Amino acid sequence: MGERREWRAFAVVMVLMATVSATAFVSCGGGGKAADSDGGLCEECGDTDGPCIGPATLSNDELTGQCPLPPQPTGVGSTPVPRPPSCSVALRCARKADSGQHRCFPVNPNTLQLEFSYECDGSRPEQTFVQTPGPPATATLTALKTATPAPSVSSSGNVTPAPSVSTAGGVTPEPSVTPEPEEVDVDITVETAPPDGDYTGAFTVTVVYPQSKGGFGSAPDCSGDTEGLTPTDDGNGNLTLSFAPDPDRIFEVVVTCTFLQFDGQTLQASELRPAVVPDDVLTVKPPEI
Repeated sequence: MGERREWRAFAVVMVLMATVSATAFVSCGGGGKAADSDGGLCEECGDTDGPCIGPATLSNDELTGQCPLPPQPTGVGSTPVPRPPSCSVALRCARKADSGQHRCFPVNPNTLQLEFSYECDGSRPEQTFVQTPGPPATATLTALKTATPAPSVSSSGNVTPAPSVSTAGGVTPEPSVTPEPEEVDVDITVETAPPDGDYTGAFTVTVVYPQSKGGFGSAPDCSGDTEGLTPTDDGNGNLTLSFAPDPDRIFEVVVTCTFLQFDGQTLQASELRPAVVPDDVLTVKPPEI
């Protein structure tokens, strides 16, 4: 009977010892978060101690490459903005290089990696690298046809074919066919003022035309019932008819010139503005098409 009581007492003592040991283990931080860890610089961190909460402020001497330069002005004569003496940096939870403890180490703002030269409690972080964001993926271009430019016609009547249509994939289709300009006859009539008079001297007629509709060409095709006619086109919308003196000239004088009209355009007679020199003895009628 006495032996049974001794065993009971021994069991009670063992249970009390186990309870005290478990309580002491928990209170020493065996599984709970450190009471004094706030996630700041060099504080404990991890699954049980919680995340790092930044930022922290470091000086240029504590960072490899120093703090980043602020945006600089681009205007002529602008004053450069100096590098700040300190800057805010993010924190990252990392294992100490010489132990299994985790601390909140600073992140270098230039490399976005841990600042491996920084020490927490005399220990540097374990050298592990994280992948930084790279450039966005380049989209694959699909071959698309570009618009075909309109053909151009010079004042000389020479037609410049439109460039061949290219695609984003480098394929060059067959060139498009450019229509020839349409020939339009323009009648220009000059008479004396008053009519039925005589004038045998030299004179000049100028006709201004819209270049967007076409032109008469560098060698205008003009014909009339008079001698000594010289037609020219300056390529800037001006047709000039020069008449040499003619003692046998009988007024009125009618000259027909060929206008090279662009495809899809329609020249109106009202768009032609004629003038004659001398205008005190000669007059030019509105051209007719």
